[in-house]
Amino acid sequence: LEECALAGAIRPDKPDDPPLEPMPTFALYLGDLDRARTRSHGIINYAVGLTGAVARQLREAENLVVLANPAIAQEIDAAAWNHPGVRKVLMPPPVSALARVRNDQIRSVQLAIRAGADLLHFPKGFIPRYRHKNLQIAATIHDDIPCRYADGEFGPSHWRVGLKNRYFSSEIKHSHRRSDLVIVDSNFAADSLASRFGRRHVVLSGMGLPNERIDEDGGAEPLTSGEYVLHLSSGLPHKRSAEAIAWTTEALRTAAPHTTLVLIGALPQKYSAAPGALVTHFPGPVPQATLEATLRAARAVIVNSATEGFGLPPCEAFLAGTAAVWPRAGSLPEVLAGFPGSFELGNRKSFAAALSDALTLPGERLESLAREMLGRHRWEDAAAVVLEGYRETVAAERRR
Repeated sequence: LEECALAGAIRPDKPDDPPLEPMPTFALYLGDLDRARTRSHGIINYAVGLTGAVARQLREAENLVVLANPAIAQEIDAAAWNHPGVRKVLMPPPVSALARVRNDQIRSVQLAIRAGADLLHFPKGFIPRYRHKNLQIAATIHDDIPCRYADGEFGPSHWRVGLKNRYFSSEIKHSHRRSDLVIVDSNFAADSLASRFGRRHVVLSGMGLPNERIDEDGGAEPLTSGEYVLHLSSGLPHKRSAEAIAWTTEALRTAAPHTTLVLIGALPQKYSAAPGALVTHFPGPVPQATLEATLRAARAVIVNSATEGFGLPPCEAFLAGTAAVWPRAGSLPEVLAGFPGSFELGNRKSFAAALSDALTLPGERLESLAREMLGRHRWEDAAAVVLEGYRETVAAERRR
């Protein structure tokens, strides 16, 4: 080595050479995710899918620390835990609301610092008020729907619900303004946040779907048999389930009189079905495998939301080889560009025509749409964008 160095082939390090920067350590906080407590399983699917994909795409010597409760940790792709740079830190489920706030606001940051993390990502979108000077904060903000509720856009609410909406609205504002890295699912979400809080740099990651078709290999049975269309019902006003139930049962009287409307989830407070309509309701929760089997066996899936940050149900329907009926609202025209089944939000005739067209789509066309959907929204693509955002954010901080 000395001979080569003297010959000029290798220059040995000098004492005043700057030390090599250590490879970064990233952390993901999944301790606040609980399927039993949330109405938005899409956010949990996002966090779980993204974590597995990020783990699979780490560079050599990069590290990932996953802070998760045991139930969510079990949902993450088992291969992720086999990566040498991935470490799991289990957080016991909180036993009270105070313990939950402590985990979200303080404990998450403490555990990330203790694990040597340079950046901590909150995929649910709500970041803590407590900060540490050595830790960068990232947040995925999925939409501004709580802000729109707080503004009264979807009608008046009980004072307790209104207080909760105002709290979440303030948390979204805090995340948008104070995060070192903001990640969004769609251009629609980015524009909605910009119009509300002002323009700032955001990273558009999109979202992923299962890497395989939702097909017959799941082993579970659908909730019901016979011919049916499916609607994931909700009591939330922006989901417009009452309108979906009324319009679907009315349209089925002409288009498919022997077809049942299957509802999964909470029912709206006031709704009515067409006289003589066939309606079956399953309040839920429904195991994921059973939901997928029910989705796969449906003739169509009905979506009628006034807004969506991304819109997983119609994507998952097409992925399963099932037609979807969806409104041209929110992020859906962006996420489902080129896919059939769209209608003008609030237009009964447009809805009926879209449902009629969906029920007559041939099997070959549905197979083609499933293959197209399989390649359009991939976790590998989303994780690559997110990881690059992590790296740039940490590098920028180190340059300061």
